[in-house]
Amino acid sequence: HADAKGVYGNAGYTLRGKLVTDAKGRLALVTVIPGECTGRSEHIHVKVNAPGGPVLTTQPFFPGVSTNAGDGIFSAATLGKDFKSSGSAATASFTFVVKGG
Repeated sequence: HADAKGVYGNAGYTLRGKLVTDAKGRLALVTVIPGECTGRSEHIHVKVNAPGGPVLTTQPFFPGVSTNAGDGIFSAATLGKDFKSSGSAATASFTFVVKGG
């Protein structure tokens, strides 16, 4: 996803990675809140799949961001839950439901 200024790290491919969940399908990601890209609201790109299942490609958004409604890809279904902000730190929960093979 983009950095805090809304710039994608296409040179050097920063802010990209592969994460594996625990046995209950949970994981934690510590990263920056992406800045607004031209014409886009703050969002993170993700691909999620269960072993042997199809890949879900989506873009979760952060609640309370004024530019969400104007983003052509935004959907209320992609909003983070339990968003909390304290100083320079914030947390949000996202739930992805995928089918395994």
